[in-house]
This record gives sequence, structure tokens and C-alpha cells, in this order.
Amino acid sequence: MTDESAEQESSKPDSSLDARHWVEKLFPPHFTLEDLMKDVGSRSAKTRTSAAEPCPTTERFSETAEYHGRLKKQEIYLAALRDFHQGEEQLKRKILREQISWEAKETGKQHPIDVTDENPADSPSPDCNEEFHRGETSIWNEWDISQFRKAMCEVERDRRRLKMQLRYTEEKLNKELEKRKQLQELLDERENQLTFSRKQAAQQALLVKTLQTESQTKAIQINMLATEAKEKATEAAKWRTSLRNLKEETQQIKQECSNLAWEVQRLQEQQKSEMKRQTEAVRLEHEAAMQRLQREVMQVRAELSAERASHARSRNALELLRKHFNSQ
Repeated sequence: MTDESAEQESSKPDSSLDARHWVEKLFPPHFTLEDLMKDVGSRSAKTRTSAAEPCPTTERFSETAEYHGRLKKQEIYLAALRDFHQGEEQLKRKILREQISWEAKETGKQHPIDVTDENPADSPSPDCNEEFHRGETSIWNEWDISQFRKAMCEVERDRRRLKMQLRYTEEKLNKELEKRKQLQELLDERENQLTFSRKQAAQQALLVKTLQTESQTKAIQINMLATEAKEKATEAAKWRTSLRNLKEETQQIKQECSNLAWEVQRLQEQQKSEMKRQTEAVRLEHEAAMQRLQREVMQVRAELSAERASHARSRNALELLRKHFNSQ
């Protein structure tokens, strides 16, 4: 900025005594520069106090990132508000001077002008080349007017520069906000991962505790099974002794069975020979009976033949006798 603007900035009165801009009336701000500075001071003091206290790594990282984001955002706001107030103050003073010059041309008197409701956009532009009538009376000479015009041009350039700076600051703020949003999303993701890891760790700890309990139970069961196995081994030794005795008895029984089998085989052979002898005797007796029956049958047949012959002779005699009686 120029030396004149620096001098005006150094001699700027209290903001409570300045006339309010028409935009401030329509859209009153929610906070002032002093409130923002107080908020920054209180937050920085709170951060310094909380930094001395021990806290978890995740909470410390979250608070630090959030604090730096707020601090960066507040610094950008402060710079933009400071530049905006400086530009507005300079513009108000230049407009007031020009309004005084115009009033002085018309009335020839110097009156204080209230620029509270005056819109800077409705005031004469510093770029316009309006000429004052040389014949009119004025308390300002040509050099003063040229100086006023130079000052107005300087104010317009400062206003445009501040407007561009404000746009750049807004873009930078949007980038910072986007970056902060990405960092916040990354932090949320890391916190979710940490929460999930803590849940898994708790589950694993519970699982380890359960496995330890089961291991103790299994150890008790193993001791009981070892004792039972010893008892079973003793009982198995007894059963092996009994089995050995049973094998000896079985061997004796097998020998007796072998002897009995030989005796049974001998008896079976004897029975077969006896059956064969009896069968032969029955066959011979049957053949003798058959021969006897055949002889009897032949005898009966002979008697039957003789009786048939006698019967035929009797029938012939009876027929002759019937014929004899019939002929008489």
C-alpha cells in the first residue's frame, strides 16, 4: 500500500465510532474482529493448558489436528477481515472527501456528510474523467482535485486488489477446508480402524481367557484320565492273566474236542457199516417177500382163469337151457 494509506491506517479511529456500511445493516455479522481475536487467544491458552496434561495418542492427534485447522481458518478470516476493514475505511474517507468537494461546489459551504447509508457503488467512480467547470467557485484548486483523483484511483486499485486477494483467500480457504475434510475423513477412518482393532483385541483377550479356562479344565480332565488309565492298566494286567489261563483251558478243551471228534468219526463209520448191513438185510428180505408175493399173484391169476373158464361153461349151459325151454 502507499504511504498515504499507511498513514490513514495508523490514524484510523475506533470501529465503534465509524459509520456502519449499508451491507452491515442488511447483513449484520455474527462476530467481530475483537471476538475472533479473543476466541483465538482463549483457544490457544486452552490448547497450551491441555497440552501439559497426558492424553491418549488418538485424542491428542485429533485435538491437535482440529486446533491447527481452526487456527489456520481463523488466521485466514483475520487476514481477510483486516484487509476488508482497511479497504472499507479508506473508501469511506475518499468518498467523504469527494462528497464534501461536490457539496462545496454547489453551496460554497463545508458541511459534514453522513455516509452511513451511502453505497460506495453509487458514488462517483475514481476511473471516470469528469471535469469540473473552471468557472465555478470552489474551495479546492486543480492540484487538490488531481490529488483527490489520484487518491480515488489508488483506492479503486486497492479495492480491486483486496477483492482479488479476498477471492484468492476464499479459494485458499476452500482448499484448506477440503484438505481439512480429507484429513478429518482419514482421521475418522483411522479412529474406526482403531475402534475395530480395540474390539478385536477385547475379543481376543476374552478368547485367550476362555482358552486358559478350558486349558485348566482339560488339565484336570487329563489328570483324571491318567489316574483312570493307571487303573485300567492294572485291570488289563489282571485280564491278561485271566486270558492266559483261559487260553490254556481252551487248549485243553480243543484237545478234548479233537479226541471227541475222532471218537465221533469212529462211531459214524461204525454206524455207516451197521446201516449198510441192515440195509442189505432189509433189501434181501424185501426181495424174498416180493418173490413170495409174485408167486401168490400167479396162483391167484391161475385160480381166476379157472374160475372164468368155469363161469363161461356155466353161462353156455344156461344159454342152451334157455333155448331148450323156449323151443318147447
